[in-house]
Amino acid sequence: MDYCAVADVLAVSDTETLTGLTDDENSGDIDDAIIQVAIGKATEEINARLRTFMPALPTMPEPLLIRIATQIALYHLYLRRGLTEIRKDEYATCQQMLKDLQSGKLRLDVPASVPDVDLSPGAAFTRPVAITNRVPTDFLTGHCA
Repeated sequence: MDYCAVADVLAVSDTETLTGLTDDENSGDIDDAIIQVAIGKATEEINARLRTFMPALPTMPEPLLIRIATQIALYHLYLRRGLTEIRKDEYATCQQMLKDLQSGKLRLDVPASVPDVDLSPGAAFTRPVAITNRVPTDFLTGHCA
């Protein structure tokens, strides 16, 4: 799963800049495929860092990862034409955020992984039940337990 989309990159940069970074055919248009390649590179970098401390990678968008992925994708686009100091600084900031995630100084807003459940025949399995001040309710059926 990519952590950002082409639309995210388009939202943080202007059309003229992105055209200059991606228009290899001199058509005057932004090349979404080139942006997608840069997003893939950003995703690979993020996953390489996250895998060192997360047993399962996020499967849903997370605001901090969207920001980091978008900025790293822009960095890779700028590598094609020449880096600016702003891009270098933003990339360094993103790398530091990834290190802070790895060390636990920052945390992602993603649900905790669900432990494996033994669903084999004869295994004990109970469904989650909500206990209120009245009658317990089965979450799966909505009926009273």
